[in-house]
Amino acid sequence: AHAAAARGEAIGEQLGVPGWTLVLASRRGRLHAHRGEHREDAGAMVELTGGWCAAVADGAGSAPWSRLGAAIATRVFTHAMRDAVPAGDGSREALATAIQ
Repeated sequence: AHAAAARGEAIGEQLGVPGWTLVLASRRGRLHAHRGEHREDAGAMVELTGGWCAAVADGAGSAPWSRLGAAIATRVFTHAMRDAVPAGDGSREALATAIQ
């Protein structure tokens, strides 16, 4: 059990927003487990005013630290969306600002 936890066997996250229950889950694949490699997937969710934002990324297993890059990308994107889309503003301008 300790080896599985050390390699990021699985993640699970739940976010409750009005009218929705969002669930994010990922599990390390059998080949990665067999080789003793990390789970490369990442995901993040944040609540927005009047909604939510979720992002997922599949790390490039051939690149060193790809799991960290995937985790950073999803967190940075969801938090940028949360900060750039104030009070439920889903306009193209607000979304473009968040993506940049």
